Amino acid sequence: MNFRSGVVAVAASEIEAATASARTRSIRVYSLSTGAGGGRDAFFDAVRGTLPLDPPLASNYSWDALADSIFGGLVIAGVDRVWWCGPMRPR
Repeated sequence: MNFRSGVVAVAASEIEAATASARTRSIRVYSLSTGAGGGRDAFFDAVRGTLPLDPPLASNYSWDALADSIFGGLVIAGVDRVWWCGPMRPR
C-alpha cells in the first residue's frame, strides 16, 4: 500500500488489508464507529471517543469546530497520514 502523507480514501474492500499493512509499518490506526446509531450526535460522539482532539469539542453543532479540533489533535499527536476507510469518500 502507498502510505503517502495527507488524506487517502480506501475502498471498503481494502480496509482490512490497509489496516494490517499500516500497523506493520507502525502507522497509527484509528477505527471510528458509530455502532448501531447514526446521525450527527452519534458521529460526534464517535469522534470524541476515538480521535485526538485539540481543542476539545464543546458541542455537536459546528462542523468547522469539529474539523479544527481533529486537525489540532492530529498535529499534536504527530499524525501526518489519514486514511478514510468508509463507504463514501470524505468531502
